[in-house]
Amino acid sequence: MTDVDVRVEASRKIAVMSFGGGTLRLGTAIVDAILAKLGEARSQMLPTHPARADNSAATLVAQRIGTHWEVGIDEMAGGTILRIRDPRFGWMNYALQREEAAKLGERMFRQATRAPEKPRRPN
Repeated sequence: MTDVDVRVEASRKIAVMSFGGGTLRLGTAIVDAILAKLGEARSQMLPTHPARADNSAATLVAQRIGTHWEVGIDEMAGGTILRIRDPRFGWMNYALQREEAAKLGERMFRQATRAPEKPRRPN
């Protein structure tokens, strides 16, 4: 695997990426464009991402997301638009069919209203 190093300059406006013996200085607009293009390319590559999420990674992202989300109506398809702001990638937009939106809402409600689990004691 290629060794890639990325750091953010003190100004917090430039990312410096080094790999393959070269260095790139990237502003926010080009970082956003690269992420979008790489995301599109990755969606076409094999192997695909696992069908089930890794719970440890999902927990980490959930902690970062906080309360930055929006829900709207998909006027064209009659479904729901779910927007989640990820601090790494910006606003992620998902179009859900009515049935899937209902399932998601039901599961989230059950999760939010369940009794808190007791902390597990270490062995």
